[in-house]
Amino acid sequence: MAGGATPETISQPCPSWCEREHAGAHADDLLHTGGGRFVDGVVGRWRSGEIQPEPVTLIVYLEQSLADKSLWLSLADAEGPLCLRLDMHTARSLVQALRVTLEVADLPISG
Repeated sequence: MAGGATPETISQPCPSWCEREHAGAHADDLLHTGGGRFVDGVVGRWRSGEIQPEPVTLIVYLEQSLADKSLWLSLADAEGPLCLRLDMHTARSLVQALRVTLEVADLPISG
């Protein structure tokens, strides 16, 4: 619940980034979700001996269960079963690896 509101079954406020409505949620099932960003792009699918481009919409968002308090960065295909949940250390390592790999291809990321 945005703004730190708390459902009746939960004894602590939501993180400031949580955008999910928790009305009627039981504490054991609670998952905070928010910070979502959509990325329209192209992925390469291996078909018939070559990589073929295919449009895709990816969603990057945060998730946190009340039970373990671990924060996850999730990367999902908006129309498919793909969902990678990365812990914060892995997410930072992936960002660094993307920067280095793009620099090798002379495509540096600014910022």
